[in-house]
Amino acid sequence: MKKSTLFCSMIAINSFAFVQSAQAADIRWNGFLSIVGGRVVNSEKLPDGSNTKFTADAPSNGTYGRHWDFEPDTIYGLQGIASLSDDLSATVQITGAGGKDFDANIRWAYLSYDINDTFTFQAGRQRIPFYKYSDSLDVAYTYDWVRPPTNLYQAAVDVFEGVKLIGNSSLGDWDTGFQLFAGKGDNFQAQTNGIFAFNNMLGVSTSMQNDWLEFRASYTTFDSTSENLSSGGESQGPESEGVGTDYLSLSASIQYNKGYVTAEWVQANLDDPLGADQGQGFVSANSWYISSGYRIKDITPYLTYGISQSTLQDNILFGGKGIAPDIEMATTSWIAGIRWDFHPRAAFKAEYTTRKDESDDIWVNAVGERFTVDVVSVGIDLLF
Repeated sequence: MKKSTLFCSMIAINSFAFVQSAQAADIRWNGFLSIVGGRVVNSEKLPDGSNTKFTADAPSNGTYGRHWDFEPDTIYGLQGIASLSDDLSATVQITGAGGKDFDANIRWAYLSYDINDTFTFQAGRQRIPFYKYSDSLDVAYTYDWVRPPTNLYQAAVDVFEGVKLIGNSSLGDWDTGFQLFAGKGDNFQAQTNGIFAFNNMLGVSTSMQNDWLEFRASYTTFDSTSENLSSGGESQGPESEGVGTDYLSLSASIQYNKGYVTAEWVQANLDDPLGADQGQGFVSANSWYISSGYRIKDITPYLTYGISQSTLQDNILFGGKGIAPDIEMATTSWIAGIRWDFHPRAAFKAEYTTRKDESDDIWVNAVGERFTVDVVSVGIDLLF
């Protein structure tokens, strides 16, 4: 109710501002929509009697089960850009994700100031540039998958409030760019009743590309906090300084004629186990994928292979904090799909994902193959 009231109030305020400043600002609107349905078609029975599920979107915790569901990947968005002068603009993006009951949320809200032809300063709320597709993550039309590989695109927090300095230039046949950013971000997941936060964030991302080759690298350091509101655990919640975290990402893409190959790798290292207040904690994660596709007229078939590995410490299943040995959790996955661009601004996609749990036997014997699952998805992405 509060969100709806806030949203309506914002519309009223923005409408008033629009009337007052229509002559002073050039405002452009555009939007996107993804309507996706999916279901788990092969799952494992777990010791507690439940079946494995598939989390399609980590920030919203959109999850597929054994029945067809049109919420986990479905999302809408509306973006407005107001040019206040030749060098000053404001951007607002409002989205609603099925994993969060389609509630309207302000994902982007920032000012941009062009210092000169090379540098731009931004301040406000925007996407954390962790990954290759971070800036367009919600706009599924911009990539071939139904969703980017979930073994890698799984950060619980993906937006931040802060400042960013952007630079772009050319070096021979190469276009180069960088982003320096600082701030903090958090995310509440209603399904798990948990709050995740990244504080004291500092990061840099760089890229360079020519007509057929692209490289990208990013490094971010921040303090992670995790709080389970149901259990009341706060040792790494709001009263804690958090756990020091380093996040590194590398990617490379080759485009040749109508084919492409893209690879991406990320590594996260934490100073202490995150989530130890609940008896267990992650101390590292390492994920990568390689994907290839080939466009035949309006049809693009693609295939993706990915691996994810993470280390868990202090698991309560084995006696409590400091007693259990480290546990390696791992998965391998394949994604096979097809994209059909049936309209200049719309694409139909069909995709099958199969994932295998490769974790340590001590973990699998205790909780089952929690990550073994197959899911099928179909959907339409469009821009307007």
